[in-house]
Amino acid sequence: MTDARLILIDLDGCLLPGDFRELDYHSLTSIREYCASLDPDNQPKIALCTGRPQPYASALLTVLGAIWPEVPSVVESGAYLYYPAENRIRMNPVLTTELLAQWRKAKEQIRRLAPEMSAKPGVGEKLGLSLIPAGLNIPSLFEQVCVQFADCEFIEVTYSSMCVDITPRGVNKRSGIQALTADTGIDPAHILAIGDSANDLSMLETVGIPTCPANAQPEVKAKCVYVSPYPYTTGVWDIITRYGRPGSRSA
Repeated sequence: MTDARLILIDLDGCLLPGDFRELDYHSLTSIREYCASLDPDNQPKIALCTGRPQPYASALLTVLGAIWPEVPSVVESGAYLYYPAENRIRMNPVLTTELLAQWRKAKEQIRRLAPEMSAKPGVGEKLGLSLIPAGLNIPSLFEQVCVQFADCEFIEVTYSSMCVDITPRGVNKRSGIQALTADTGIDPAHILAIGDSANDLSMLETVGIPTCPANAQPEVKAKCVYVSPYPYTTGVWDIITRYGRPGSRSA
């Protein structure tokens, strides 16, 4: 039996639908009320583990009221830890000067070749690169990127419900959580994570309590100790009510 001390939530496909459908304001309000009434000695705090950049995560954390001293969120697929209460970020230690130099060259090459793969780079400045399919489905684009850059040892490729994510080698949600646990002292066995897509697998394999909403991909569900019967935000709230109560435990 394991107590949850921290709840890490993916954004697209979990806390948010990820396909621009109407938000579940009722569940978002319930999560905000949970954060407002949380007993920090008996209930797990909420943070994010997302491929989205810091400003996007900051806005969502503010909406939820999930601003905790010395409790970071994992952003940009593990590239940074973001501490909202202190308004600071910390780079993942795997990002050495040498790796960053190699990554910049690889990133420019990927940008140039994106149109040939029927894809376009996502907008916004961040360390990693997201490719949005234009005609292909996301798994097909993922396979094409893997083939195109099979000889590039400086990158990692995965995908979510929205896009194909490309990051420097070693930057993923697993290493982001490892940086988080090193900073906070929280045992990974006491972290609950909520994910839905292939890019969440490293997160779910790292924590003690992997969970997902009903819309999660089959390979994600296979990794989870609990699959909510509800999709998206409703499923996230269902998981929080199941594991976030004082004294709640997972098998």
